[in-house]
Amino acid sequence: MTGLTAPLFKAALTGDVKALQDALAAGEDPHAVTEWGVTPLIVAADRGHTEAVRVLLPVSNPLHKDPDFQWTALQHAMGAGQAECAGLLIADSEPLEEDDEGHTPLARAAGMLSPEMVRALLPFSDPKQISWSGGHHTALTRAAAAEGQSLCVAELLAHSDIEHKTQGGLTALMHAAKTGNLDSVRLLAPVANAHAFDAAGKTALMHAAAAGRAGVVEFLLSFSDARQTDDWDEDALMHAASGGHDSCVEVLLPASDPRRFPGADKKASTRENIKRTALMHAANKGHAGCVDMLLPHSDPNAQDNKGLTALMACVGRIDCARILAQKTNVNLQDNRGETALMIALNLGQHDTAALLAPLSDMAIKDNFGRTALDAAIISHHSNMGLSPAQRMAPLLAVLPYVDDAGRQEMMVECEEREEDAALLGAALAAHDQTVLQATLDHARASEEPADDTPIAVRRPPRSL
Repeated sequence: MTGLTAPLFKAALTGDVKALQDALAAGEDPHAVTEWGVTPLIVAADRGHTEAVRVLLPVSNPLHKDPDFQWTALQHAMGAGQAECAGLLIADSEPLEEDDEGHTPLARAAGMLSPEMVRALLPFSDPKQISWSGGHHTALTRAAAAEGQSLCVAELLAHSDIEHKTQGGLTALMHAAKTGNLDSVRLLAPVANAHAFDAAGKTALMHAAAAGRAGVVEFLLSFSDARQTDDWDEDALMHAASGGHDSCVEVLLPASDPRRFPGADKKASTRENIKRTALMHAANKGHAGCVDMLLPHSDPNAQDNKGLTALMACVGRIDCARILAQKTNVNLQDNRGETALMIALNLGQHDTAALLAPLSDMAIKDNFGRTALDAAIISHHSNMGLSPAQRMAPLLAVLPYVDDAGRQEMMVECEEREEDAALLGAALAAHDQTVLQATLDHARASEEPADDTPIAVRRPPRSL
């Protein structure tokens, strides 16, 4: 065992061919290893010193592996991206042998997007060889899964099993679609089965939609069925909406049915899940852009298998709630009898509650006989550890829309805490003043002589 400072190793490290030849002539052992177990040939190959490799190869063992990675000189050259050195070593190496990560030299070259190395390795390799310990990849699927140019895919296409599936059931086309490698998709889609699906039933189009690859989605539509569904009976539009990919939603809309629910067609779901439309998926995740785009093509009053509308599903996503509230029947009730307002209050989403309260029927009761006011009181009571303003937020959200009995309930709820009582009293006084002013404005407007210009009268808040 020697170190990198020994003449032979130093020459291999720097690529000094004359010093290398002198060291060999002086009797230094080309099979010597450093404390890391690497030979001079491995060092030269890793550094890309082509001429040094030429000198060392005839007197070295190219099959020697370092103890840490179990890599040969060829694999070190591959790992370092030294295509020319790899080309010199191929004939004397084991090109079908897998490295520590389960990849053959060809598969590694493909994953590194090195068409030169792929071209050099092809005559000595089997492109259809599967790396069983490396995700069941072939060289083609490795190339397709890599982000970047498509030259390796082009080199491998004619020699590979195009429909081979890696771990998880992904084909080369699915890998390319998922990574957004449009050039590779262009090569693969015309010769591959675009309707093939992975272990979860997802096609290449669904993978592209879920990853937000709009260009790939647009290209694949010519080869795919946008209405094909996965094992959860969800289509590409649902995947795009759930991911918040506006551009993919825009491309998919004309080819999809945004009103369909999973389980509505012949294919049944294989797991117990919430069955939502694309609009519901987008709303639930808070993707306002997708919600805005899908709303004109969807039924905002549709309810999932738990009775939730898109508005109920987006409680807490105020931007989405603003878009949906004006187009949805806010008084619809879910399977527990709760309205969107009740859900907002129960979840402590007071901004959404304040938005929905003026539009809601405060008299509606859930399956337990509780109204929105009851939900506000419960929310207030459960927030005792918060600041007065935070505690009072649910009560203040519904205050303008409750009757005298409701006002009395609020006062009883707040009487034990001076700060809460003060905030409620101030809010009641401000509300009464607002109602009075609105009533006077309405009366004055009614007394003015009529003309051809219609008078817009804002309806005053409900009197307490």
